[in-house]
Amino acid sequence: AARLVCLSRVEDKEEALKLVDVFRALDPQTRCALQSYLTADGIEQQGFVLCDCGAFLAASSSNAAVGLEPALRILLMVFEAAGKEFSASTTTVISVQLERLTSLAKDFIGSVNFQDIPVHLEVIGQAEARVIPKVWIPVTNPSVLATLRVRALEIA
Repeated sequence: AARLVCLSRVEDKEEALKLVDVFRALDPQTRCALQSYLTADGIEQQGFVLCDCGAFLAASSSNAAVGLEPALRILLMVFEAAGKEFSASTTTVISVQLERLTSLAKDFIGSVNFQDIPVHLEVIGQAEARVIPKVWIPVTNPSVLATLRVRALEIA
């Protein structure tokens, strides 16, 4: 959890403790997997530097439609995708750019859970990748569907 607090770059102790509480509340399997990636040293195990992680966590925390728990679940998805993508690489430290994910977290108002948004990893160098969130979100909320239906009939 300490590594996560460092990555988040929170300056307020209360915010740091909130992040630690959310991390500790994750189910044991998710928490253990996330901790394994967070503590990878880049020497014995391949490590991933999550560029813009602090901004991503801040955006997720400040958007009620996202929240910290879904953000941590997305980070695990990113780590797993990077681990798979770079599994054959001899490079021990890989940088992963999160800017687009951060932008989505700021503006997200989807009708699905944030953590259910698929992410794609675009390799942009031998030791670098960019997270591309799939912004097409299926609408399943009945009230949103009803509103869209009414608007479509008005246009027709």
